[in-house]
Amino acid sequence: MVQLPWLLVTATNACRNLDRSRQRYRRLLGELPHGAHHPSAEDVAIDELTIDTGVAAALRRLSPRDARLLALVALEGYSATEAAGALGISPETARTRLHRVRAHVKRSLGHDTLDSYLTKEAT
Repeated sequence: MVQLPWLLVTATNACRNLDRSRQRYRRLLGELPHGAHHPSAEDVAIDELTIDTGVAAALRRLSPRDARLLALVALEGYSATEAAGALGISPETARTRLHRVRAHVKRSLGHDTLDSYLTKEAT
């Protein structure tokens, strides 16, 4: 059996380098400031677009899936069919979800805010 001391030394040094690298990385992560929670881009957009806090609260209660669909249709101006393609669902499913989301938001508001949009037919 031929011994390869250089290979053992090289492997040992590589392991030590990896360990030192991990220690430096953990130390760096520990030194980074832990700031406050930052709102998502969707939350910021909703806050900027809605003056009525009731509307913002109703939109935040939506599931992420429903919020994406409503954002594409209400904020981005997509049709239900276009939003369905973007989300990878069938147009019929998008129209059904959109109808349910609009009804949910309307019930949550309890008044006529955005009533003309929320009753608009999905195209």
